[in-house]
Amino acid sequence: MKKVLLLTLIGIFSYANLFAQTTNPAPYCPAGFAFIGGDTTGSDWINSVQLDSLNNVSDAVSPGLHYIFYNNVTVPNLVKGTSYSLKLNFYIGGGAGYAAWIDYNHDDVFDSTELIAGITASTGIGLGSSVPVTATISIPVTALSGNTRMRVRISEDDDYHGSHPGAYELACDSMDNTAYGGETEDYTVNIMTETKVEELNTKPRITLYPNPANDFLTIRYNSAGPLAYTIYTVNGSKILEGTISTAKNTIDIAGLNKGLYFIRVAQDGQQIGYEKFTKL
Repeated sequence: MKKVLLLTLIGIFSYANLFAQTTNPAPYCPAGFAFIGGDTTGSDWINSVQLDSLNNVSDAVSPGLHYIFYNNVTVPNLVKGTSYSLKLNFYIGGGAGYAAWIDYNHDDVFDSTELIAGITASTGIGLGSSVPVTATISIPVTALSGNTRMRVRISEDDDYHGSHPGAYELACDSMDNTAYGGETEDYTVNIMTETKVEELNTKPRITLYPNPANDFLTIRYNSAGPLAYTIYTVNGSKILEGTISTAKNTIDIAGLNKGLYFIRVAQDGQQIGYEKFTKL
């Protein structure tokens, strides 16, 4: 069964602008699907992508050449040396393979060593309108920090897989003459280094009280001058920041949800404390 896209050029333009998405993969290689004879239908696509705080349900949305860079959705914070579950859901109308990559070295190329998940078409994924696939990925400690491109791709292409049995999908548009289907979605992930509490440097430590706290959190520290603070969730998402001084060292946390948080305190850009606290 094929998916028929009823998007006109105007509709595609409006959609992309409304949701701040783009069908331009630059500076990465093109990854769309130009079907034989100009056909715009396809039998396989990505229903959803979930990775840590990223949870994008795209269903059958596939403008242009069945490619979207979702640059408007949540950017998950992925800590080096940590493992995560990549949860994908596909519509599979025929035997298909999938693959996913993260450009760890920021060279604008999805190298074979940056393949984070995948299955070959010869192995196959079960048919269905909602086929879940879960893969465990580990962020290498050698990965560069900062915003990084991730690509997820699925293809049912007998021409390609017939010539490359047992091979994973390729990250680029090497399958632009398929008579079947496929879709590519790009995302941004933020790779970061976590500073653990027990690894704090020898600069002045901070003391939090009360801990657990309800409406206000007070910080004591042995240092002159104002300090900058940033509060993170356990997933590494930044939710609150500001400055404190010895004259005003209390932070209003009444608006935070109940749970565990981390606070980073820095002076002149240098970290002097990293502690955890519980919001009641």
